[in-house]
Amino acid sequence: MERCAIHICLVSKQLLPNLLLCCDENRRPEKVILIVTAAMWDPGHWLADLICQQGCRVEIVETASYDVVILQQLLSDLLTQYSASTIAVNVTGGNKLMAMAAFLESWSRNLPTFYIDTASDTLWLLGERSQQFPLPDLLKVKLYLQAYGYSLVSCEGKSIPPGQAQLTAELVDDCDQWSSSIKALNCYASMANKSLYARVNSFDLKKSQLQRLLEKFEGNGLLSLSGDRLVFANESSRVYSNGGWLEQHVFGVVQQLKLDGRIRDVTLNGVIEDPRGVKNEIDVMFTARNRLFLIECKTKNMNLESSRVDDMVYKLESLKGLVGGLFGQAMVVSYLPVPSADRKRCRSYGIELVDGRKVKELRSQLCQWIDR
Repeated sequence: MERCAIHICLVSKQLLPNLLLCCDENRRPEKVILIVTAAMWDPGHWLADLICQQGCRVEIVETASYDVVILQQLLSDLLTQYSASTIAVNVTGGNKLMAMAAFLESWSRNLPTFYIDTASDTLWLLGERSQQFPLPDLLKVKLYLQAYGYSLVSCEGKSIPPGQAQLTAELVDDCDQWSSSIKALNCYASMANKSLYARVNSFDLKKSQLQRLLEKFEGNGLLSLSGDRLVFANESSRVYSNGGWLEQHVFGVVQQLKLDGRIRDVTLNGVIEDPRGVKNEIDVMFTARNRLFLIECKTKNMNLESSRVDDMVYKLESLKGLVGGLFGQAMVVSYLPVPSADRKRCRSYGIELVDGRKVKELRSQLCQWIDR
């Protein structure tokens, strides 16, 4: 569809269909006219702010919801103000009566009329012979969250130090060898919260695999072991040892997909906040195909933490709809195999799961997930 100077849009709770083309530098209009009902007054003003951020001027016009005659007259008055060569009508939002009224008026005047199908990433130019156009990947994480009323308070996007990258790769490539030792290291790293040290019990000190694992971490300057005293170099080293390495691995894989052009944007350890001030942290978030993907990473033994697993799954199930909308997606990446009960729980809530040996195949798993 060719660029038009003015878009008339119908506002509903789903803001993305009216926002997407304003993010497209090839189709971005100069001005957007938002038609809102009283119930959509607040979402309409929120959408207006987001559209202005993209460099478009905005006008808001209020109308009655279910009076077709009034709707058609309003649209007729608006359409007569502008040349037919400068205006297009987006019939994606609003309620059904609004969409039908808008379509009838624009059709009778032979104006470009379009519908944004976010399920298939398609723009439909409606007419006797309707045409479809693929939508480019347009939305970054921050803007996507804003479209659902959330703000991105903070996030990380740092590269992984070479030494840690090599250590992380070894842990991922040989999960069978290190899985039991990782459980113990997680325990001691949790015990060292705030103090940065923990006492290793005599039973664990006799385990050769744990000793080898600690030597690898010590070789990277992350910790030191003297007798039974385990000391972490600093808080970031403790966090990395307590499962942060898996978060970094997942972030690194997604970052490579971004470099390959498969995704649009990615954040690590993003803290998001809703309008009430409630905050949540998500290990990895990324946008692809104009939808939001959330990932939580776990290295702890889920058999021993059933309540925390429940909390994690419920959190993801809730947030994927609240901040991701109709097509939000969520995944759990677990270094250790997940018990069947938790596997069923993830499946029942529509949460994707990559666990155990499948973590080594994370890139292909992510590609399949994105393309569904």
